[in-house]
Amino acid sequence: ILSSILSATVAAIVMMFLIEDNSSFGTGETVAQGGGNKKVGGGSVRTGGGGGKTEIEEGRPGEDGNGGPQIESVAYVDADLLSQPGGFRDCPVCPVMIKVDAGHVVMGSPPLEPDRRANEGPQKRISFARSFTVSRYEILIKEFQAFVDETGYQPSSSCIANGQERDDLNWLNPGFDQPTADRPVVCITRQNAKDYANWLTRKTERDYRLLSESEWEYVARAGTTTPYWLGAKITADQARFAPGEVGTSRAGRYKANNFKLFDVAGNVWEMTADCWIDDLENMSAFGSPSMPAGICATQPVRGGGWDARADQLRSAYRRELPHNKAFNTVGLRIARDLK
Repeated sequence: ILSSILSATVAAIVMMFLIEDNSSFGTGETVAQGGGNKKVGGGSVRTGGGGGKTEIEEGRPGEDGNGGPQIESVAYVDADLLSQPGGFRDCPVCPVMIKVDAGHVVMGSPPLEPDRRANEGPQKRISFARSFTVSRYEILIKEFQAFVDETGYQPSSSCIANGQERDDLNWLNPGFDQPTADRPVVCITRQNAKDYANWLTRKTERDYRLLSESEWEYVARAGTTTPYWLGAKITADQARFAPGEVGTSRAGRYKANNFKLFDVAGNVWEMTADCWIDDLENMSAFGSPSMPAGICATQPVRGGGWDARADQLRSAYRRELPHNKAFNTVGLRIARDLK
C-alpha cells in the first residue's frame, strides 16, 4: 500500500512539471511545450511507444450498421497538450497552436450585407468532420527567422509595396519599421510559406500546412454570422487597418476572437492553400482547398491587412493576388492536422 501511495505521489509531481508557460505575449494563459505523455479525459486513452505520442479513441458521427454511433480510432499526437487554454508549441521555436473543434460554417455573405461583393456568394455550408489546430498568431518574424537560421533558406529577394515591386525590400526590410520580432512576417511568397510549413513538419513529425480558404473563414468567424467577428462594425481600437499607422502591429495587441485567435481581422492579409475561384459555387462542402485544373496563377488572401479599408476586414471578404509574388501587406497563418 505504501509503495502504491509513493508511486502515485511521484507521478503527480512529475505531471506538474510537464507543462510550462512559454507565452511571449502576456495573455495570462498557459502555453504548453510538447514532449510529455499525460492521460486526458474523454475517450479511451492508450500511450504509444516513444515520442510523447498518445492515442485516443473518439466517437465520430455515423452509424455502425445497427443505427448506433460509429467508433473510429484516431491517433492524436501529444493529446494532453490540446486542452491547454493558451495553446501549445511542438518545439521551442514553433508557433503557438490552438485546437479548433470540428463543426461547420456558412461561408460567404448574405445578399444584403453592406459592402458585399459578388465573389462572396452564393453562401455555402461547409462542414469540418475533424478537429485541427491553427496558429494562435500570424506567423511571426522570429518564428520565420528560426527557419532561415537553421536551414540557410533564401526567401523572396523582392517585395511589392504600394503596387511597385522593389529589389531593395524583403522580409527583414519590408519598407516600414519593425521594432520587435513579435510582429507577423511579410514579404514572402506562398512557396516560401509552404517551405516554412514543410520545415515544421520535418522538424516536429507533425503535419503542418496552409489553411484552406474555407478553413480560414471557419476559424475567423469563430461561430459568428455578423460581417465582422466583432459584430456589425469594426473600429481602430479593435484591429490594425487603414487609415491608421503604416506597418504591422505586435501579436496579441488586439482582442482575440472566440476561438482564441489573434488578428484574423487586420494586421496582415493571410495566404490560403487554394487557387482563386471567382465565387463560392464550386467550393468544396468539406473544407478542402479549391484546386481547379490548369495553372494556379492567383491565390485568395483573407482577413485584411494594415493597408486595408475597414470593409475589407469583413469575414467574407476575398481578395485575389499572384501566388508567386511577395507583398509587404501579406503574411500567413498555418494549420497542423491531428493524427
